Amino acid sequence: LRTFAIALINIFVPIYLLKLGFSLKIVLWFFTVLSLTHGTMSFLGAKISSKIGHKHLILLSVPFLIIYYFLLYSINFVLSIGIPLLVIPIFGGISDAFFWTGHHVHFAESADKKKTGKELGIIKILIGISTAIGPIIGGLLLTSFNFNIVFMLVCVILVLSFIPLLMTEDKSEPFKISFNKSNRIFKLKDIIGHVGFGIESSIYQVIWPIFIFFMILNQGFTALGTVSSLSLLFSIMMTYLIASNIDKRPNLLNDLGAVINGIIWIIKTVVKTGFQVIIIDSMSGLSRTTQNISFNKICYDKARKSKIVEYITIREFCINMAHAATYFILSFIIINTNYFIAFLIGAAGSFMFLIYRA
Repeated sequence: LRTFAIALINIFVPIYLLKLGFSLKIVLWFFTVLSLTHGTMSFLGAKISSKIGHKHLILLSVPFLIIYYFLLYSINFVLSIGIPLLVIPIFGGISDAFFWTGHHVHFAESADKKKTGKELGIIKILIGISTAIGPIIGGLLLTSFNFNIVFMLVCVILVLSFIPLLMTEDKSEPFKISFNKSNRIFKLKDIIGHVGFGIESSIYQVIWPIFIFFMILNQGFTALGTVSSLSLLFSIMMTYLIASNIDKRPNLLNDLGAVINGIIWIIKTVVKTGFQVIIIDSMSGLSRTTQNISFNKICYDKARKSKIVEYITIREFCINMAHAATYFILSFIIINTNYFIAFLIGAAGSFMFLIYRA
């Protein structure tokens, strides 16, 4: 339910801000702040998790996410009383930090060591089904109604989605990290791999939707939602095909996905029509799925061999510092229609996955 709720609106948030009249630079600063908050608050999340448990940390993320969407919903009022726009993403960043830290630690601890890749595949398929229909429904709702209706619906679904967590047992473990000793947990190759993950995903999650919405799809919400959903459907198909092989050949699949995805980013620099967007985004769904599931399989295995909470926390920090740096740098590079450099940066981020090995 959480995934479905977020899928309804997340891809449209940067477009929502641009449609309100904010410049692309300000929108990218918005996501810079969100990512900086996510990265730094992951340490606090890990500390809180050691006291209340991983599932309860996930539960704690919900109020901050609802506040984030409520502030977006009432953005005109928020700005009218003197609250700066860049305060809003702080709540989204805190929510993401708490959710993803709790989620990754819980999965790393509970997954079968010999079948981590297969279990990741099953989760990806289940999440993918709800995620695939989310953008289409969100696009239809935005076309028929407005952003406020979608924001309200998302908040209601979020509340309902976490009720089951109140009924389950939880566990916690002590968390203490020394930055002087962190290089023993997170090697240089780990840092490079996760920075690449952050760079590539930041371009895919924010820059690519903005580009195809304004430059290709003639500002059609339903069209954008449909393209996103088609990509997700292809990712579900690829997940089904590779799930049984991820545990056997994680390095090979990670490398294969990284190279193909990097090439696809380069091809994206010449995309000009809606049909080309559909084809290239579908191909991207295949390559990114291969790349990301293999990458996460390697990550969970490495976390188990060191200190799980510490490894995951540093992972979240590295990924989101890369997000923040990418958004901030691009805010000065992308002017009008100059998305060419952004896509090449996405390709470079994808190729950095090749450094990360099991």
